[in-house]
Amino acid sequence: MRLMSNLLSVLCAGNVRRGFLLLSLLLGSGAYAQTTVLESVRFSESAAALTHQGGFALSGNPALFALDSHNVVTLAVVPSRLGVQEMRTVHAIGVVHSGQYAVALQIGSMPSTIYNELASCLHLSARLTDQFSAGIGAEYMRAAAQGFAPRSRIALNAGVAYTLSPSVRLGGGIRNITQSSLGADVLTVAQRGHIGVGIAAQSDLFFDIDLIAVTTRQSGLCVAVKYVPLDILSIRAALSGVPRSIEAGVLLEPYGGLSVQATAQYHDVLGVSSMIGVGLLW
Repeated sequence: MRLMSNLLSVLCAGNVRRGFLLLSLLLGSGAYAQTTVLESVRFSESAAALTHQGGFALSGNPALFALDSHNVVTLAVVPSRLGVQEMRTVHAIGVVHSGQYAVALQIGSMPSTIYNELASCLHLSARLTDQFSAGIGAEYMRAAAQGFAPRSRIALNAGVAYTLSPSVRLGGGIRNITQSSLGADVLTVAQRGHIGVGIAAQSDLFFDIDLIAVTTRQSGLCVAVKYVPLDILSIRAALSGVPRSIEAGVLLEPYGGLSVQATAQYHDVLGVSSMIGVGLLW
């Protein structure tokens, strides 16, 4: 009720753009969806990650960080949602390897003045055998709306990955094992689990199929395909049921470990948006 009152006061003050932003937050990530913006608008992830591009979305399963021996730094920006720049989000991932272990730090931010969120997660991943890896993550999230006291929480994530054969990988992960929240009367961060299989059909064609379950929503499937027509170019498309979205993206690796990614997504609540990112692998 207080959020709706704040919305009405903003609209009455003539700031329709920001009032519309508040309405989007209420309908897309507030009491109805019981999740945060950074959680509800995430681009598709997979538990096995054979279709992932350049380390831009490995956070869905912390076990995946140990599978590659390269160090990685990526930075990505979603410039707006629904054409509203106040809903811009910024995402960064850094991964450092030492032997069979990997440490990764993921940061996401929605730096709006009327409503802002900050999420960070520290992952530890280990390749325990040639076929099996496991990982855990400690995640901190903070949300603050204009006129409200900020809320924060700490959650634990975990995941595993198993290479069944050179062309098949299995994976599974769960976010927010502790079911911690930002407050029952404001935003509740849902518990999210997924299991999936990644298949390398050919040397240039990959598939990921995932079953995703969220405690506050119905379960759904996510299917992704990646095609690599050139050594420096890969194309990826994904269809997700949780949240309901469709996306397509390209990754270009023009020189050495440098990569550039562009992705477009249609989200059933927040419409069409894009993500642009750069990465460095060494």
